[in-house]
Amino acid sequence: MDTSLFNMLSVEIQETIALFLSQHDLNVCVRVCQAWKTLFHPHLWSHIHHFLTIGGGWRYNFGSVLEANKHFIRSLRLESSSGKVLKKVLPLCPAFFPNLTAAYVKAPFGLDLDEDFARFIRLSSSGWRRLKFHKCRRLYSTVRFGMGASKALLEHAPTLEVLRTNFNSEMDQQLVDELLCSAPNLKELYLQNNHEDGCGGCLDAAAIVNSEWV
Repeated sequence: MDTSLFNMLSVEIQETIALFLSQHDLNVCVRVCQAWKTLFHPHLWSHIHHFLTIGGGWRYNFGSVLEANKHFIRSLRLESSSGKVLKKVLPLCPAFFPNLTAAYVKAPFGLDLDEDFARFIRLSSSGWRRLKFHKCRRLYSTVRFGMGASKALLEHAPTLEVLRTNFNSEMDQQLVDELLCSAPNLKELYLQNNHEDGCGGCLDAAAIVNSEWV
């Protein structure tokens, strides 16, 4: 493959092109030459999308991948039919991801505890921008997303732009109040809970500004 024309482009343009390539294209590019591997490797691992299977064979490879590429990972998408997805994933993760700012986790969450959610939230050392937890089955009524997870969220309030959960949690009105008042960049909030004084729903930026919480 003739790479001379591409190599004549400025680094800025090369980086811009890399942003528009699919995972398949990036996987091909890193095999062309050492220079291309250096350029495209961070983009190849910037987004992780993983389906957790019932068997345990995936764990060794997945943990190795996360550790080796933790500085490149910017977003993480995890899907599982298991009720303890966080319990399975957390032991494989490094202590933190320096550039991780977005995550989407889809699972039943039935066997994950408040401390598991808190530990997962603290994986990002640069601050979450987008964080979504999606409960995919109604097998369990209330997810154990409580005080510990809520306090971990408050640590990321300055950078948080989107927070979505679609399950009944233990996050009460006071914690929602505190989160809203300490999250200046928040654009979208969707929460459900089972408290009598609880409020939930999807709010855009204007609705948050005009709400009685702020």
